[in-house]
This record gives sequence, structure tokens and C-alpha cells, in this order.
Amino acid sequence: HRGNRARSPLARNNSRTMLYNRKTLREITKTAYESKKQEKFYTAEATIKSIDTSDEWYYIGCGKCNKKLQKEGNHFYCPKCEKEPEKTCPRYKLKLEICDHTATTTCTMFKTEAKKLIKQSARFLIDRDDCDIHEQAEKFQKIYGQGLILQFRLNDYNFKYGYQDYTVHRIIFIL
Repeated sequence: HRGNRARSPLARNNSRTMLYNRKTLREITKTAYESKKQEKFYTAEATIKSIDTSDEWYYIGCGKCNKKLQKEGNHFYCPKCEKEPEKTCPRYKLKLEICDHTATTTCTMFKTEAKKLIKQSARFLIDRDDCDIHEQAEKFQKIYGQGLILQFRLNDYNFKYGYQDYTVHRIIFIL
């Protein structure tokens, strides 16, 4: 794994991942900060209600570290690498509204898992000049109602500040 990024304890085993630290969405939204050793990965079964179209569905990321780039004139700058990147890459940042029988909340899905869900890369959609999310409405609406098992990685914003936009670490499709 890369750097000090947290890694799911069950990253490669789908059957165990589906049951690992399983919670309802309400239980996840009520999870409070206890200690630094607290579990950061939770799994829930949920249904996609919608995609938040008030935000961009992609961003231009650094080809080295994947962080969002800052536009400076005609160039990009990576605040993490502290330089102009050699390569850039459009990356998904889908904000989904999801629900189960206990609650509705939001989550953000990035490149790998979003590509699994949409079945095309962000670059492919942008290269087709479909980068306006409203132009993509039909494609994105096809995922509404899709049942998934989502593995979330919670962070300080979730634990300490009660921020209810969870980062999706992994998805498994429910047939």
C-alpha cells in the first residue's frame, strides 16, 4: 500500500468484506470518536438514491499523488508535491445520496470505485465532451436504485466533528 494511507483489513476478500464490521447507516452516522485505535472501516448495505449535481463530478488530479490540483493561470500546481505536475489525470469525485432502512446519508466515491459503478473512466466521458454532469444525467441515473455493499473509511471529520459525508473505500455489487 502507499505511504501512510490506511488500508482495509480485508482489502482482497469480498465475502469477508461484505460482513466485516457491518453496521446500518444510522449506526455509522451515530458513531462517535473514542480513541485513535478506534476502527476506521465500516461496512453497510445501501441503495443509491441520487447523485449530488451541485458539485463537479470530477477533478483534475496530480498524476503522481492523485491530489486535486490548483489552477494557476495556464498551469496546474500540486500542493502536496509542491510543484507543477508532469502529468495530470481527471478523476471521479461522485457525491452520492444513499439510504438503507434506517437512514439516508451522503458519501463520496473516487476514481477506482466510481469507475466500477459508472463502467467508464472519467477521462473517457470528458474526451466525449460529456463533462457537464447534466449532460451525463441519463448515464448517472442508471445507477439510481442500485444496491451496494459499501465499505467506508471514516476520518477525523466524521468522528470528531460529526461530518456525514463518508469516503467510500470499496464497493461490492448486490445482484
